[in-house]
Amino acid sequence: MNRDSLDMIKALVNQVGDSAEQIISDGLGLEKKGNNYKCPNFHEHKNGDKNPSMGWVKGKNYFNCLRCGENIDIYTYYTKYMNYTFSDVMAEGGIQNIGENRKAFKKNLDSEKSKLTEEQKKFIADRDITNETRKYFKLFNSGGSIGIPYLKNQILTGVKKRNISGDGIKNTSITGSKYALFNQDSVEFDKPLVITEGEWDAMIVHQSGYTNVVSVGCGANSVKSLFEITKDFLNKFDSIILFTDNDDAGNSMDSKFLLEFEGKVATVDKTIYQNCKDANEIYLTHGKEKIKKVIDSGKVSFDGEWDLDNDPYTELDPKDTKFIRTGIEKIDYSINTIQSRTVTLITGRSNAGKSTFVNQVLLNGIENGFKTYLVAGEGEKMKIANRFYTSMIGYDKKYYDEKKFGIRKIKEPKQTVLEAIQRWHEGKFKMFIKSLSKYKTEEQLFRMLEYKIRTEGYSLIILDNLMSLLTVSRSQDKNEAQGQFIERCHHLAKSCNCAIIVVLHPNKTYKGGEEMEFEQISGTSDIANKADVILNVIRIKDPADGVTSKIQIAKNRDWSELPTVECAFVPETNSYAEIVNGQILNKPVKSWIKYLKDDVDKTTLKRIEGKKGDAPPW
Repeated sequence: MNRDSLDMIKALVNQVGDSAEQIISDGLGLEKKGNNYKCPNFHEHKNGDKNPSMGWVKGKNYFNCLRCGENIDIYTYYTKYMNYTFSDVMAEGGIQNIGENRKAFKKNLDSEKSKLTEEQKKFIADRDITNETRKYFKLFNSGGSIGIPYLKNQILTGVKKRNISGDGIKNTSITGSKYALFNQDSVEFDKPLVITEGEWDAMIVHQSGYTNVVSVGCGANSVKSLFEITKDFLNKFDSIILFTDNDDAGNSMDSKFLLEFEGKVATVDKTIYQNCKDANEIYLTHGKEKIKKVIDSGKVSFDGEWDLDNDPYTELDPKDTKFIRTGIEKIDYSINTIQSRTVTLITGRSNAGKSTFVNQVLLNGIENGFKTYLVAGEGEKMKIANRFYTSMIGYDKKYYDEKKFGIRKIKEPKQTVLEAIQRWHEGKFKMFIKSLSKYKTEEQLFRMLEYKIRTEGYSLIILDNLMSLLTVSRSQDKNEAQGQFIERCHHLAKSCNCAIIVVLHPNKTYKGGEEMEFEQISGTSDIANKADVILNVIRIKDPADGVTSKIQIAKNRDWSELPTVECAFVPETNSYAEIVNGQILNKPVKSWIKYLKDDVDKTTLKRIEGKKGDAPPW
């Protein structure tokens, strides 16, 4: 909170003065014995402290508890205990409006509250909510709707109303209600906290044996004010498990909690939901054992820790790994393709052909159905897009026009060709251009990437290139930042089951045209040490026998092979083709041709597909 906000709070406390004692004690229903009150800080005193230990400090305008240290002034009363935000309290007429809201709430509550009807009990039972659970959460009839009470420090702050008639709005509130976390008073700080979106979901989780559960009262799309009210409370938990709905709003809530409480929040595996939307549907369809399985999937994990007792080794399961081909078979065989949960470095001198090879991997990823996300650390977006599209059409003049750009001519795909390629990669390819971004740190970049992977399902992330993506300016900080960057790549790849490729340069000891030791990667040795695979693109200065380039496997963590593969650059497809026994095995990505509106290239597609060559002998 900034200095101006603190000054506004101080002015308010002084303005209300000692009259705040009566406002707070009445609002919280404080029990008074002699000159002292019983502290309402429920969680700190619910284990047997029955002595009235809170006193009003005259002249300083706040209550102070000698046992737990709690201080309550007029501002913290409204924000910490009654769920109002800074803006609510500081608005024009804020305190007066809040007082009127509380009076309206109590009046409406008294006029509407009664016992549940048989129809309401049946509605609750149809959700598989037991009588015991219904009574535990104190559900009642609120003017014909089911009333769901929100208690905070044993004070009723709001009531949600569930209309079961089928007419009108399904969910409303008693006027004057203010919400934070449903079931907040029942939780323990020394246990993991489960957070759901809805109250019914929280009831089901509680009924399934996980009593340390709350739900958000504001809905998944409005958590900003919730964080303001509950952040201090939620920070008391070492572990938070998000059991949100399997939809866009739930995924958005996951992302916001992960950003706000990094390091203590875990999201559950929503594939376990089996097409169910939320906890209540899961319980109704599959029972409480499935609820347990979902929650257990959301344990906060720590890098490097594997509990073999609870998670014993079984076997390597290829179904859980994504295998992404480079388009060069000997490379793919030697490293067993670029795999998810790994970090691959692609290096080479400037103009050695790194961009061509990276683009080839990108195209093969899309071709084989893997959603791909390219992070460009430098360059203009239209030029980057032009390179991508023209790389796909190669030098076949029937696919492009030459247009003047300055004093040079550039290739532009014909409109029908451009539309065909766009249909080919629809829903499977996006680019992030750093020059268009406002992100200031690597931390923000990785948060964005994790959100994109988890919510949109990207399998291949290409970071081009390392140095242009670092935000440190001092040279003495760069080595440490480089190592941390690759470490973050590893964490992201493993936690999200995606493959990450990082493009970078060799250091000055490496000479172009030669093979490379992986220690010759530019920057700290941590970069190479933490990589799973290192591929070096080598350009041949004096091509012979069709060999224009070589691709060297400089590091191969899982397999012993470290071959250097001879390649030919194929202008027609702007890609590398492996050379085996003098034969060029050209396997371009050309399936986009079938999306052309006219069928003039069907014969071309058949011709290309028919010239893929025989498989090499390994």
